[in-house]
Amino acid sequence: AAIMSGELQTGEALPSLRVFREMNDRRYLEQLIGVTAGDVGRASRISGLSKSRLYELISKHGIGA
Repeated sequence: AAIMSGELQTGEALPSLRVFREMNDRRYLEQLIGVTAGDVGRASRISGLSKSRLYELISKHGIGA
């Protein structure tokens, strides 16, 4: 949780960049889908991602839309 807020305590292990990005991608997508009430077209416009890419990411992260 500390890493999500940008605060990392001395001695804490950092996740790999890939893991960090995946955690943040998932968090962003969950918030995006929540804010848009699952409207993928609207989510696409807000995020700047194509609908096909958005569907791909939603599927990859197991998020319901």
